[in-house]
Amino acid sequence: MNTPTETETSPAQEEVIRNTDLLQEICKHLGPKDLQVCSRVSHAFRQAAVQNAIWEPLCEALWSDKKCVPARDRTELSARQRYRLSLLQAKDIEISSAELCSLTWLFRFKRSAGDYWVSMDPFWTREGPLCKRTFTENGEYTAVQPDPFTHDFAFRWRFAKTKQGKKGHYIKVNNFPSLVLSRTKNWGWRMENEWVVMAGPVHDSDDSKDCREALL
Repeated sequence: MNTPTETETSPAQEEVIRNTDLLQEICKHLGPKDLQVCSRVSHAFRQAAVQNAIWEPLCEALWSDKKCVPARDRTELSARQRYRLSLLQAKDIEISSAELCSLTWLFRFKRSAGDYWVSMDPFWTREGPLCKRTFTENGEYTAVQPDPFTHDFAFRWRFAKTKQGKKGHYIKVNNFPSLVLSRTKNWGWRMENEWVVMAGPVHDSDDSKDCREALL
């Protein structure tokens, strides 16, 4: 009785390879890493493994609890490409001016800023809504609503390439210490310097608990 060699395929295997619907059904039960492997098996497997119908549910599962997913709006890309792009974006600590200005940011003082500022900060006093800030494309940095730190004089922001001699990507507001950018586990943004912490994005619908946790 003849048996297939390691380099041959059986009639049953050939049938699977030729059956596009069956291949797609198999792919629906695989994760991203397994789909990558399958896409290298054959042309037919690759065609099945890159279908939007396979990757769209994976995208939604990955993004369901994430704060910032710019790749979601890149509809000119396939679902697979958007999935991969979102993973790269989640690691990027250089925010664009457009994204910075599209977000609403929570704001609080650190204890290191001093008792005077902490004593007025709603984050610490738990009196009134948390402070929120926005950046605009024309360089303005403003409060979303009046708070204890709303002043008559203007705040301006800009990007900075160094902080205390260290090269990087920073945000500078007036002459205050530059803000250092980082990413959170849920793909949000965090900025902080010696005296303040900022976190974004946040929406008016976010409850107080979520807001406070973002600033911890």
